[in-house]
Amino acid sequence: MAEVLLKAGANPCDWESVYHASDEGHTECLALIERYVPAAELAAECTRCLPTQLHWGRTRGMPWLLAHGANPNILHPWTGKNALHEAAGRGAADKVIASLLARGADPMRKTGEGKTAWELVPEKARGKLASLLGG
Repeated sequence: MAEVLLKAGANPCDWESVYHASDEGHTECLALIERYVPAAELAAECTRCLPTQLHWGRTRGMPWLLAHGANPNILHPWTGKNALHEAAGRGAADKVIASLLARGADPMRKTGEGKTAWELVPEKARGKLASLLGG
């Protein structure tokens, strides 16, 4: 069904389809999206999805989004935070933070409110993230 819709011109870059397909591991749909959506458009959609997923503590789709061009430094237009800010603010696992840093996330990039990722880390998570975020 997804392929029929994509062939008919459906656009999965709707702030929902890529988000949910990557988060829920719908590999067949993701393969179709990858085939039918131009790379630059898909990268922009992945960039929008990544901080939103991390805001909700969802990390399953992160590798796919990053592999398809998600830029971890772009501030989300609604929240003013990027992927690293969202992950740090939730006290995400160090492997999540390390993965974002390995993909070029800038730990000194500030939110729309002027805070770095380290400044968003909850007190209880500071010990595990200090070495990664320079705290």
